[in-house]
Amino acid sequence: VDLLMALGRAATATLIARIIVPCTSLLLMVAVIVCSTITPLKAILCFVVGSLIGLLIALLLCAVQVRPMTRGTMPKTRWAEWSLTSLSFLTFSFLISWMFKATLVLTHHLPHNVNELAMLAPAFETGCLILLLSKSTDKYFQPTMAVVLESTDWDYGLQVRRRRRIFVGCGVGVFLAIIFLFGRQILRLYGDDFEAGFPALCIIAMGSSVWTIFSLAPTFLLFVGARKTLLLLLLGHGLLLAVLTPIMLGVMGATGAAIVYALSVSSLAISNLYFASAHIQRMRLASDDNQADDDSGIRR
Repeated sequence: VDLLMALGRAATATLIARIIVPCTSLLLMVAVIVCSTITPLKAILCFVVGSLIGLLIALLLCAVQVRPMTRGTMPKTRWAEWSLTSLSFLTFSFLISWMFKATLVLTHHLPHNVNELAMLAPAFETGCLILLLSKSTDKYFQPTMAVVLESTDWDYGLQVRRRRRIFVGCGVGVFLAIIFLFGRQILRLYGDDFEAGFPALCIIAMGSSVWTIFSLAPTFLLFVGARKTLLLLLLGHGLLLAVLTPIMLGVMGATGAAIVYALSVSSLAISNLYFASAHIQRMRLASDDNQADDDSGIRR
């Protein structure tokens, strides 16, 4: 899917990852429910099969796209560079996953009232649904970001960022409206007792929404080589989450854990935005200076 993105097939890649795979998995689960009894293992197998179908479609499309470009060339293996880059991205992926999963993991292993974890689980499941919007739009806009960095067309880059924020902002607004207006009814789908997790749900949804709006900033930092900055931000906020969660869980229960999550994720998103904006400003100034020098040389 990422290779399709790099080849300029963003719409096709998004269709495979966000439409074909989940719809295929859902249809398989419906078929299982109709024919027999659904179990966690069967549900996971349905997702695996759906993912493999998406993978095969992506591989075929990549082969069609890449074959004309590579015809008559010999491949070169660069294991050291590939391994180093892969490990760094693996580290970033783990730390980002930690930010969104650590609250439930820590709550499970810490001394807690059994109801607290029961309240948090559906609240996180529902409040983090907006993250699907950030994942989809980020995949779509990453190739455009690469083009902007290569061409240094900052005005176009700012226009793209503005359009993305309007689109994502509208999605976030609709999501939050649904959560605040119908959140209690949604939680009752898990059982009447789960309605007590409504405050935690609202807090989690707000934190996830802030991340969704500015979720492209960490990718930008990776693209421009600011990996140390991003790594320090992730480590710092991951540590903050790990330290404050036990404290707030003991003081305010599920709501306290939700507050720590929302503050940590929001702070990380805003920090990424700050450093990304500062980096863009420096790059724009350097580009303007180079352009001024070139114009001066032409006049001379």
